[in-house]
Amino acid sequence: EPDGGGVVLLDEQGLQVGRADAPPEGLPTVDVPVGDERTLTAVLRVLEQLPPDLLAQVGSVAARTQDTVTMQLRDGPQVDWGSADETPLKIAVLQALRAAPQAAGASVLDVSAPRLPITR
Repeated sequence: EPDGGGVVLLDEQGLQVGRADAPPEGLPTVDVPVGDERTLTAVLRVLEQLPPDLLAQVGSVAARTQDTVTMQLRDGPQVDWGSADETPLKIAVLQALRAAPQAAGASVLDVSAPRLPITR
């Protein structure tokens, strides 16, 4: 929030429905440039496609552009998502990475190029 006065509450279409001093419990925070509707739309398109169990694990989402969506999961790793393109494939790849023993302890799961995922 540019004036430092808490957070703006948005519905699933990105419309402002209120303000709060702090994010409501259990909802992800979204950090995008103020007034950048394309970037906000990209973030919302990703979030609306996530299965409920994965969405519940998302603590925050940020994007500087519509192609640089990143998520911070509540249990640790950052997920570099990229654009909203191929979100169903990215979800499948992310779930496979999270189940893979070799990805345990990774701090970043990069599915922005879902056919060539990276863990680091």
